[in-house]
Amino acid sequence: MNGLGFVAVVLSAVALGTALTRRFAPGAPDSLSAGFAAGLIALHLVLQAMSILGLGWHWLVAPALGAIGWLWTLRSAPAPARERWALGWGDGAAFAACLLICGLAVAMAIDNPDFVFHWGLKARKFALAGGLDFRFLQAPSNWRVHPDYPNLLPELFAITSLGERSFHEPVLLAWSGLFFAAALLAAREALARLAADSLRRQAALAFIAFSVAGFVIATELTGNADALISWALLLALPALVEPAAPGAAFRLAIAAALAASSKIEGVPLAGFMLAGFLWALVSSRVLPRRALALRLAMVALPTALVVAPWLAINLRHSLFLTTNSGPFSLERLDRAMPFLARALGAHSWNGATAVVLLIPLLLWSRSLRPATTVCVAQLAFYLWVYSTSPVDTASYVQWSFPRLLLHVLPALWVLAAGWHGRSPKPLSSSITGDFADELPRLP
Repeated sequence: MNGLGFVAVVLSAVALGTALTRRFAPGAPDSLSAGFAAGLIALHLVLQAMSILGLGWHWLVAPALGAIGWLWTLRSAPAPARERWALGWGDGAAFAACLLICGLAVAMAIDNPDFVFHWGLKARKFALAGGLDFRFLQAPSNWRVHPDYPNLLPELFAITSLGERSFHEPVLLAWSGLFFAAALLAAREALARLAADSLRRQAALAFIAFSVAGFVIATELTGNADALISWALLLALPALVEPAAPGAAFRLAIAAALAASSKIEGVPLAGFMLAGFLWALVSSRVLPRRALALRLAMVALPTALVVAPWLAINLRHSLFLTTNSGPFSLERLDRAMPFLARALGAHSWNGATAVVLLIPLLLWSRSLRPATTVCVAQLAFYLWVYSTSPVDTASYVQWSFPRLLLHVLPALWVLAAGWHGRSPKPLSSSITGDFADELPRLP
């Protein structure tokens, strides 16, 4: 039953996300990655609302939402012709990497301890409770499961298992393989827009696929939510580089909401994405200044819908941990620096972290500057966390920073591939084919 539940949730998310994309981003290039993310966000919002209202979850919730999306799509106008990019050897390499990760994940060969003691434990409680288990989350002894984290991942685990009310770990670990595939799809879409030639695109995609796969296998990382943040940032890149492209605002909105739904580290990243998009809009001069605030509010709405209930739940049930942050300490920062340098040279990354040396070069490019700044801001946020968290700094950095690099490195590799010889389509003089166009016209 878990296998059927997994397939039902995936297909439902794709159907609902496709309907949302066609409704709010007409004319935008096809994006299975963005559509899937939009469907997951919609499901997350529904499950959160049901828990807050005291309504129990049922395994039919996802299929019902998927059916609504499918019927909505049938009633909408036919999809216009889409841009297509020829498949190449890099796509074959990415497909092979996806098969490898999925196979090892389902075989339970590379699952992370957090799958058992954090995400999986919360999912079991949610499945048994038929919703978010606030009593479990607020128990003082459960601080180890990070009760203040957003709950998209354990919700997906739980709703997949509700039909049988039992856990089949190989099926749940398949979610990690799917997130990896979605992130590679987002990387491919970004490369198709940013890189000038086919060879560069295919080489970059193969490099990203094998570098991330190598790290995931070496660190046994399946079963946790870090891939969601990496996927969200890759998804946002085309919108940050070309804010006037059709559907850019919708894509950025979904990417920011996905980041904010994944882990607590994704909440500031969502803010950085929104700020970067505003910067890109101002730089491109495609909107009058009086319209920018309204446009940004519309783009920020999905993130607000995700963050508001999460924040309300955490404040109402006192879930925020005191170890998250404390006063800034230069001593902690000084203690962290040698271990940060060692993390950049970790064998599990096989030298791929050298892309951070290209950050000044990427910042030099005007078109890539907003996207690169978002990546730099997220890395700076991690430095701030290490400088303020009242825990053993050395252990904290050694345990977490190599994994946190997964959030940013794939996006930096895409930007590096698109730095030289980039030939995007000219920016339009106005934003079209976008969900923000539903707003009243401003004078």
